[in-house]
Amino acid sequence: MLIITHPDFIESPSAETCLKVIALLGPMYTPTHIVFDSYDYSQDCFVIDEFKCPAFVWTRDRPLDGVPSYFKELTADLNCTHLVWLSRKVLAYAELMFVWVLAHELRHVYQSRMSFRKAEIRRLLHDLRRKPSYSYLRPDLLTPDEIDAELSAMRLVKTMYGDEEVQLFLTTNLLPRYPFPEYTRLLKEAAVALPQ
Repeated sequence: MLIITHPDFIESPSAETCLKVIALLGPMYTPTHIVFDSYDYSQDCFVIDEFKCPAFVWTRDRPLDGVPSYFKELTADLNCTHLVWLSRKVLAYAELMFVWVLAHELRHVYQSRMSFRKAEIRRLLHDLRRKPSYSYLRPDLLTPDEIDAELSAMRLVKTMYGDEEVQLFLTTNLLPRYPFPEYTRLLKEAAVALPQ
């Protein structure tokens, strides 16, 4: 696995944290590349929207239109099959939030290689969305693969930091993917309904 910084070297303990997280998760979660990108793409109309998000996973089946030239060069290497891209915003997060986002993206790497409980999660989401407190949450953000990735991130941060620390974190922070307290409550309910 390669960890690459763009555009310049970034002084950050993030590389060490990445290695620790990957060691805990195992080989099926290990990407071929992780990119720490400190460039601000918010005003760049020539790149795809993924570069304006906190993080994403690229696999060889994804298109390369609208990506920065360094990214195109990196992905031209046939050994680059699973790339986790982390934005400057993620690199600035406190450690627990950084680990959450990284673990979420690493679960997408896993999902590209292995099956997961997609149908079971879909049924659970259907049932949860019937509750009035969750009915207005955007269904396009509540897909089985995204909820599976969030639940995987939740399990990992509990392993690393303990249940009490994570409960405090979830009551004092909103998750970047869907920054509403109802979303966090939905994830907690889903975690209880879908034990590992």
